Amino acid sequence: MTTSRFNFRTTVAADQQFLAEMLIEAAHASGHELTLEALPATTDSYRYVADWGQPSDLGVIAHDDHGTPAGAAWLRHFDRTIASPAFIDEHTPELTIATTASARGQGLGTALLQRLQDTAAQAGVPALALGVHRENQPAQQLYRNEGWQLHTMAGDYNILVKHLDRR
Repeated sequence: MTTSRFNFRTTVAADQQFLAEMLIEAAHASGHELTLEALPATTDSYRYVADWGQPSDLGVIAHDDHGTPAGAAWLRHFDRTIASPAFIDEHTPELTIATTASARGQGLGTALLQRLQDTAAQAGVPALALGVHRENQPAQQLYRNEGWQLHTMAGDYNILVKHLDRR
């Protein structure tokens, strides 16, 4: 698996649409049928991309060798009032990650995850959290390989945490 055909950059506010597309991909990987049209009315999901570009938002986007976006990994801080089952505390942002179907199986998920973890650590983020459907074995394996640990279980999801080394 090689990621040499991908270029990476930090997200900007204008990436909200692509992040929404990747959020739909992530939802589908968890067995949820969600569409871009329905996303704004689905507040439990839309909160991960709504008004993207806030000062604490942090993300990485990969483009293929033709400049087409191929995947993204991003994090967002929440507070208890809008917390998801993956909420740990106000200092631990939640991570979302997805790739396009054509980019799967090429190591892109791993590369995105590693870059976002490094970027978050450099920004002083102490830890990251996420929820992953227990039946999504490729994602489960990716997170295990990167040192994520089970924090708790919520419904059909494993809530994982990764403590970051500050750089």
